[in-house]
Amino acid sequence: MFPCLCVLALSVGCGGGAKYTYGKAEGEPDWIERPPRKDDIIYVVGVSPQGLTRKIARRQAEMDARTRLAQEIISRVKLRAGNTVKSLAGSESFGGDAADVAANSEDMVKDVSEVSSQTTLSGSYTEEYWTNPKNGETYALMRLDTDAVDQAAKAQLFNRVRDEMKYVDEQVTEDLKNFLEEAYDR
Repeated sequence: MFPCLCVLALSVGCGGGAKYTYGKAEGEPDWIERPPRKDDIIYVVGVSPQGLTRKIARRQAEMDARTRLAQEIISRVKLRAGNTVKSLAGSESFGGDAADVAANSEDMVKDVSEVSSQTTLSGSYTEEYWTNPKNGETYALMRLDTDAVDQAAKAQLFNRVRDEMKYVDEQVTEDLKNFLEEAYDR
């Protein structure tokens, strides 16, 4: 009797076919696997877990997309702000103050990238949704214009660098702002 129960349990537990289908589902948009690429726009795709109502699934997909977007923003700003601070440190225009700024550059760049991410996420929006009919996962294609990211980062970077410098008058402030703008955009 015991062997019969084991066979019955195995057949019930393994029945029903594959739970997930691999490959591209019918009607699946290309952006699921390959979000659009543009120099002036960041695109990300978020996905929700299965088994949610439409409204909740969309919210979950958007939350996932925002998390991914924040990571993209932080990476973008860290790279550009880091290069900008290195340019400032190598500049002779601001004397010893530039070296002081460079000494704190790692923390500064981290702070600037995180604040920029928080500041600019509100400018993002969902361009399109798609729900996989086979497994119920919902996808959200979200976008953010890079101009908003860069403007927020430049403002944050300028404020942090200016605060680190010992001597700042109106002319130095203007020169510093112009230098940072130009160096960030390189």
